[in-house]
Amino acid sequence: MNDARAVWYNQSFLSQLRTTLYKKLGDFDELGLIDYRLHMLSKITITPDFWEEIVDVNDYSVSIYDSLEEVKKSLKVHLCTKDEFTTAIVLTYNEDRCIRRCIHSLRDEVDEIIVIDTGSTDETLSIIGQLNEGHIKVLQTTWEEDFSKLRNLGIDESNDGWLFFIDADEWLNSNEKYLLKEFLSLFSTFPLKYQLTLSPLIKDKNEGDIMGVKRIFHKRSEIRFYGKVHEEPRRHGDATLQSQENINLRLPIYHDGYMPDILEEKNKAERNLRLLFKMREIESYNPRWLYFLIREGMDTVSSTYIETLFDQAFNYSNEENYKSQKNYTIPLMRLLLRYRFKQQKYDIVQDVANRLKGYQPKDSDAVFYSTVAYIFKMKTELKTMLDEVISFRENQLDLEYDELHSEELRIDTVIAMLLFECGMYEQANKYFQFLKDEGLLPSIINMYKKALMDVEYFRG
Repeated sequence: MNDARAVWYNQSFLSQLRTTLYKKLGDFDELGLIDYRLHMLSKITITPDFWEEIVDVNDYSVSIYDSLEEVKKSLKVHLCTKDEFTTAIVLTYNEDRCIRRCIHSLRDEVDEIIVIDTGSTDETLSIIGQLNEGHIKVLQTTWEEDFSKLRNLGIDESNDGWLFFIDADEWLNSNEKYLLKEFLSLFSTFPLKYQLTLSPLIKDKNEGDIMGVKRIFHKRSEIRFYGKVHEEPRRHGDATLQSQENINLRLPIYHDGYMPDILEEKNKAERNLRLLFKMREIESYNPRWLYFLIREGMDTVSSTYIETLFDQAFNYSNEENYKSQKNYTIPLMRLLLRYRFKQQKYDIVQDVANRLKGYQPKDSDAVFYSTVAYIFKMKTELKTMLDEVISFRENQLDLEYDELHSEELRIDTVIAMLLFECGMYEQANKYFQFLKDEGLLPSIINMYKKALMDVEYFRG
């Protein structure tokens, strides 16, 4: 994929070039072109492995031209951007809750919107008609249990240029207005743009931030979607599942379609599971479908079946090649963390988190689940300890002489402390009010009394 022109997308090279030009020629307006390019490249969150290969600074010699005019001309040629026709493709079925928001957010960002509707019976089509200023094309078709077929219809009906796939329950935020256009203008001059897919940052209200979902590519890339649900773009005719090169952008897309009430209303979970079972039959060796089967069925499918799916998915997803875009080792580990946590198997959570940290030391999921699992495990152990100490207190009426407390209340002090640590604040408060601040325990007792006062303060 090597192309010398791609050096103009390398941040290190551009920073070096700007410093050299400024030292040699002083300040001039065209340096702003370098600054703008560096600004946009800073919004690329993760670059693929091939990026460094095609923009290796050592393959390009930084030359200073004979005159300032030649430098300006060169910068304008290499750092120009170009607006290219952009089509947004939206699938709809009874989306009157959110379609206005979605289409309105695309205003001034794309040149046309293709809506593919599969038989809406609510106000979806009426709302689209109200918003249509000649830039929306509505295609009505039947639902055939296949999302890829619908997306590929959108590709076929689109004009030449960039294709941007956004769901009806997603939207672009007005605070990032024109950011999509800026990214597409940037990559319209990229020498290898037909070999790229671009992934925005999906900010899901239920799942958090999601990266790596390929939503943008050029029509000339010969990419088609594959899969009945949770479909993925593949290069046309590629039966080997070879992933095209993907770039992750700090381009937020907001999503609220997986909120529990919406899932239930549209029966998404049952539909997705049904289609995923079909995909597993078609491509049994592909960990992608196993991953989504686990994710969608974790709360409804039997635990025995989920365990089997995990085993198969890890077998198919080669851990030695975990950085590959088609590898699901890291996503599967994150899913396994969530699953073991729900099972309250906190020791196993710690083990999985440590494995995940071995691949990605700064993985936030690993830190979150391992820390919370430790806290919950500690709480469980404290509750067990509380039960044991209470039982001991009830069965030992004649306690031995107490060196720590003048009235032989050391066991009651421990009970009070454990009640507090287990979150039983009212019972703990009664115990501490009963205990006297005498002997060798006043510092401990007073510390907990102060903490109880803080709890009452925050309770209001």
